[in-house]
Amino acid sequence: MGRGLQKRLQTEAGSCGVFSNLAAASTCTISTAEFLLPRTVSKPANNLPLPRVIVAEDHPVCLLVLEDQLKGIGGCEVVLCENGADALRALESGPAALLLTDLSLPGIEGLALARRIRTGKAGQVAPDLPIVAITATAGPEERLACLEAGIGMVLTKPVSYETLQSVLGRYLGKDDQYDQYDQYDQYDQ
Repeated sequence: MGRGLQKRLQTEAGSCGVFSNLAAASTCTISTAEFLLPRTVSKPANNLPLPRVIVAEDHPVCLLVLEDQLKGIGGCEVVLCENGADALRALESGPAALLLTDLSLPGIEGLALARRIRTGKAGQVAPDLPIVAITATAGPEERLACLEAGIGMVLTKPVSYETLQSVLGRYLGKDDQYDQYDQYDQYDQ
């Protein structure tokens, strides 16, 4: 393990120790600290419901991290879904402001989910619903497939708190600087 990575882990994650012996394998121990995100939950003054953000992610750790980040940012209702079918049901159960979806979901994959929404084959779901893909594989082919399916933005895992905050600002209107944003001008983050 490089010294720079060890120092970063100690700063960001808690502690990191490395014991190396030329006659045996090296041992690395990492002790993580609990990350405390700022809680800036804001309730609308007019008692209107918070905008719903549907999160479709099949990996339990990624789902928990996204939930924690979104709740830390605040200002939205977070609906968690472990597969595409659950996401579709959540979208059909009431208006949503944003869909964050993994591409490799069990059952209905993220691209198929986006296509259904864009072509009006997702029940009462608004065809212009903002869709953001969050994926570990974001090569040129995947990005093109996302664009063709109507996905407005592709983020690569892991997604930082600041990036997610920016995405919410852009799509939920929480930040005036994104009012004139065209979702295809800045297709990558």
